[in-house]
Amino acid sequence: DLLEREGFEETKLEMIRKVLNMEDADMLDVLSFIAYETPKTERAKRVALVKEDWLKAYTIEQQSFLSMILDYYERNGYKELATANLPTFIDIKYKSTMDAINMLGMSVAQLKVMYEDMQQQLYNGSGITKKYHVSSEVLRSSDMMVVE
Repeated sequence: DLLEREGFEETKLEMIRKVLNMEDADMLDVLSFIAYETPKTERAKRVALVKEDWLKAYTIEQQSFLSMILDYYERNGYKELATANLPTFIDIKYKSTMDAINMLGMSVAQLKVMYEDMQQQLYNGSGITKKYHVSSEVLRSSDMMVVE
């Protein structure tokens, strides 16, 4: 984790999150709140914005799969979005990659792109970071964008 390498221990950051009463927010939002005085943003709000707008572009089956992942993220935080977790989500919902490909109507490469696009939407497409001009450097340094 980049923040830990820079001397910001996760336990200390978690303590700050708790003091600020932001347990339901990602660390990106905590850091953004401190650095840029952005409003406190909970994961539930990010998920709601993505589900209200971006998710509609997908088929019903794709929406169902993405909604499941978003629900895991909302409950457990950004670490659920690690690319390494995608096969686990496929197994939970479809039991096999081939079943996922057939049900979702897309290749593995397309599935990965959709997954990564969802991550982007949570942090950029929701308008939260755009509105307050949180830089991509902050996004990268906080390890909130988990693309690979």
